[in-house]
Amino acid sequence: MEIKKLQEILIYKRNPLIKTEKTEQLLKNLTTLTKKLKIKLTTINNKEKPDILISIGGDGTFLEASRIAISLNIPILGINAGNLGFLTEIKPEEIFEIEKIITEPLKIQHRMILQILILKNNKKIFSDIAINEIMIMREIDKPMMDFEVEYNFQKLPNYKADGLVISTPTGSTAYNLSLNGPILFPTEHSFILNAMAPHALTHRPIVFPSNKKLELTIKKSSSGIANIDGHISKQVGFGNKIIVKESVKRLKFIQIKKRTFFD
Repeated sequence: MEIKKLQEILIYKRNPLIKTEKTEQLLKNLTTLTKKLKIKLTTINNKEKPDILISIGGDGTFLEASRIAISLNIPILGINAGNLGFLTEIKPEEIFEIEKIITEPLKIQHRMILQILILKNNKKIFSDIAINEIMIMREIDKPMMDFEVEYNFQKLPNYKADGLVISTPTGSTAYNLSLNGPILFPTEHSFILNAMAPHALTHRPIVFPSNKKLELTIKKSSSGIANIDGHISKQVGFGNKIIVKESVKRLKFIQIKKRTFFD
């Protein structure tokens, strides 16, 4: 995908009512830059489809903005106004380098995301996408959870653990990495199953090809929370089935040409 001349950029901040010195200065600099380049800058998703979306904030803000970018089928670029900023390509001091980025053909990575379905009595009760991961974890005052796990109609040993994390390649450097899981290159078509404090020491992280589905069935009297990308939560319990598979949608991730994933 190549966009030769940008006409409109959509800006996303987590909460427009909360103004910090860093985000306001970044927005001011960006406004000055786009006026110079005669590019329309908007913070409202109007009826006209923007060419790209720029997120201003940290990784959490970027994940929220990514949902909008995916729904509009447009590329996204992150400017870090948070802490770590692993998903955000632009550092605050590099703001004026955006002129070079947006006036040249964009370098875009197409990253896979996950489709999540939750069933009860074989009826769909919840559906969403996951850009980083889905975590199914016990509630703080509840015992460890018991899962029946199946991949491509092949049964795995049951898992007893505080929870399970299923992460995308993009999310492999998030909670999965904190659980000593493997790092996947972001354009891979795979996902990772990783257990949180498993009862059996033999439960190690597993990387699955994403062209088949993973099914988790909650057993016995287990209850917990399914959390997607740290933002969306759904209560789950005995008999719920969680189906995880590759989504047909993609995250279009704008890269800086001078910086690699390993940088």
